[in-house]
Amino acid sequence: MSFRENKCISGIKLQPNPKYKLSFTDFDQLSCEFELGKGWERTLYAVGDTANGVGDIVGANLGSLICESVTIRSQRGTMKASVNFKGIVEKKRPTGGGGYFLNEQPIPTHPNYSHRPDTWVKKEAVFGEGPSPNKFGRITDENGAFKRFGPPDEGISCTLSNEPVTWACKLEGVESYLSMGQLGYEYRVLTTKRWGDELIEDIGKIASPESEYVPPPSAEQWLFIGLSEDIQTIGSTEFYTTTAQYLSSAKGGWHPWIYEKGKKDHNLDGKAGVR
Repeated sequence: MSFRENKCISGIKLQPNPKYKLSFTDFDQLSCEFELGKGWERTLYAVGDTANGVGDIVGANLGSLICESVTIRSQRGTMKASVNFKGIVEKKRPTGGGGYFLNEQPIPTHPNYSHRPDTWVKKEAVFGEGPSPNKFGRITDENGAFKRFGPPDEGISCTLSNEPVTWACKLEGVESYLSMGQLGYEYRVLTTKRWGDELIEDIGKIASPESEYVPPPSAEQWLFIGLSEDIQTIGSTEFYTTTAQYLSSAKGGWHPWIYEKGKKDHNLDGKAGVR
């Protein structure tokens, strides 16, 4: 099909100023308006058609985009159609990066539970030491292991420097706290190629992610912890948004008796076909 802007071809007339959006990382899109004349039913784009013809007018090599939706309406006695195309004109750049996340930790590991080098409150405010129950309501078992923080009526005296402290007894029920967790890395890319399947067997194993576009942060060692795939079908073409996730180890790396090394190459740009 061939068009010239604002000229009627086989019953459909392309209206001025088609709108298009090109993206480095997401879908490319094209939106066109048509005025419909006699015979338009035979020539108007249908869902699943490529943008051949109208894509040439825009001049952005959009002919490979696929029709996603067609809306027909009557406007002042004239039939009009809005046609939206979507797809990938050129390979997309991956996105992602690294970051730290909060982890839930048991309260006895808190730096203020017992006095230690990283404790940051005064000694009298260390809330996990002393008898059971102590003045903060900390209750232990017969071996001194933490059981719970109890309510004020269990013999707790909420004082610091011999003065009542209104918030000291509010530890009742506390069992854990949030702290900065390990470094994570995520790699995400939109493709027409399904590429993640061959990495699945490496989930839960030590791996070395590589990417020129989304370089992994420096880490002692990485564990491959997740792979997800979102599929969107336009016409008969499937598009895949694939996300790979990794978690860094503490100093010394992941314990080799617990985590084995993966067998796959984790050159992610190469696997995704974006290079």
